[in-house]
Amino acid sequence: MKDQLYRIKSQTQSVYQDRARAFDIQRGRSGMEHAWLERFVVSLPKAGAILDLGCGSGEPVSAYLINKGFHLTGIDYAAAMIDMARQRFPDHGWLVQDMVDPLPDRQFNGLISWNGFFHLSPEEQRHALPQFAAAVLPGGNLLLTVGPAEGEITGTVDGAPVYHASLDPAEYRDLLLAAGFATIEFQAEDPDCGLHSVLLALDKQA
Repeated sequence: MKDQLYRIKSQTQSVYQDRARAFDIQRGRSGMEHAWLERFVVSLPKAGAILDLGCGSGEPVSAYLINKGFHLTGIDYAAAMIDMARQRFPDHGWLVQDMVDPLPDRQFNGLISWNGFFHLSPEEQRHALPQFAAAVLPGGNLLLTVGPAEGEITGTVDGAPVYHASLDPAEYRDLLLAAGFATIEFQAEDPDCGLHSVLLALDKQA
């Protein structure tokens, strides 16, 4: 089972690259994320800088934040996704790289990974979270979608299997508190957000 999971994980990047256009067409734009996005940005400075990891084609999450007046730096490991984001929002920064690679050498008012972070393995997540926190300025926030409980599973993108993993919510809380966030909120399978499990870390301390 583990071998199959990690084979699917090794192919997840190519699934997003090869099926980028289909994913973009099928990606929901109902606005179900808006309540969480608003909680993420409400305390951030106007026209602040946000790092979007696993930004995809730039819609709908990056687009929402851009329309709120924030400056986006988006990272995705599928070049086809970044090409679409650049075409749509040429005044913002878009980079082709894996979110486990070194992040841009600067800090941001907010960091988000909506439906991206959970493609990392548990060990990658444990390593990445302190790095993500280090990229957030004092007073900044972090927003992630994760799983409702610890485990590794598969999902699909346009019919092709992709890998998902999550730590236990208590471990996320411990890691983010240790990284300096003052408040951690977690909602498992939010019924108002398409059953997404959402992790919000607020007010990074200096």
